[in-house]
Amino acid sequence: MIRKAAAAIAAAAAVTGLVIGVTAEANAATPRHHAAAKSHVVAKKATVKKSAAKKVTKSAKVAKRVHKDFESSPRVFGLAADSFSDIAAVTSETGSAPNQYTEFIKWNWNASENEYSSFPTAIAQQLAAEGVTLEVTWMSQDSASSVTAQPAAYTDAAIAAGSQDAYLTSWANAIKAFGQPVVIRLDPEMNGNWEAYSPGNNGNTADSFIAMWRHVVNVFRSAGATNAIWSWSPNAPGQPTSLPAVFPGGSYVDRVGIDNYNWGTTQTASADGWNSRWESASDVFGAGVGQLESLAPNKPIYLEETGSAEQGGSKAAWIQGMWSYLASNTEIRGFTWFDFDKEADWRIDSSASSAAAFKAGVAGYLRS
Repeated sequence: MIRKAAAAIAAAAAVTGLVIGVTAEANAATPRHHAAAKSHVVAKKATVKKSAAKKVTKSAKVAKRVHKDFESSPRVFGLAADSFSDIAAVTSETGSAPNQYTEFIKWNWNASENEYSSFPTAIAQQLAAEGVTLEVTWMSQDSASSVTAQPAAYTDAAIAAGSQDAYLTSWANAIKAFGQPVVIRLDPEMNGNWEAYSPGNNGNTADSFIAMWRHVVNVFRSAGATNAIWSWSPNAPGQPTSLPAVFPGGSYVDRVGIDNYNWGTTQTASADGWNSRWESASDVFGAGVGQLESLAPNKPIYLEETGSAEQGGSKAAWIQGMWSYLASNTEIRGFTWFDFDKEADWRIDSSASSAAAFKAGVAGYLRS
């Protein structure tokens, strides 16, 4: 989550990337033998394509069973924080343990951040040992380049054409080897204008975003990474691109979510480019959840990033209102609290009253 808009996964590739061995007949001198060889190669290509398609279909069916089991688990209390070690502190202050933890990972970190050049298996294993599911907010961009000047290989169209297949396959294989569910929140808030992969930046369009998303999912399916849970997470409606325009389709998404916050009065036009105001939980989530229900009526819904500022009202009261909103909207399966002091102090314990209100409601929510 960066700011509001006003302020600013491979079946087809596996087929096209195959080197088809040419039989001895293909080297024969006569036209008849050349024709026979060509027929042999065409038939072989067709067989490979059919086999690859069947593999992806089978993988998708297995994934559906895995995801059904995952989604029947308890409600999700997700935490996005500086370190997964923060889980212990949040558990202590709220009396309830988060059961999902979010890591933010760009596809090409700069040299000082390259610990995430591969899937963080060790972190995933440690979290799983504690009963916590890893969610990766996975952003298809080069961190060393600006949002609007990304290398050509990181555009949606290039990714859809296979420019990052080696990287994607390495992640798919690692996640498959891990063997437990991993939520992949691919390119969130794509409907805004502040991300490198958003339509309007780096030559990307809504159609190219959808093509990219489907390609990434197909790479994982071809690798048999059926434990990947695909989460589509736009920002709230009202951004430059509509939600329907960038929805990849139900067969490419396992769950849907919305990002939005109560910014209170932290943002001003002079300093931030827009004026924020205090909004209730219903104001913050209502429109987005409504559109998610229409776009993906059979998918579980999550509040993928949320939090509240202190300025402009009572954060404790806002959190109490969030528990009431969630109780009244049981189609929402879980939420992730953005526990950072960033554009505002979104942390659960930004005040004693905020921490108390969170603690008072979270246990009951998880039992609901």
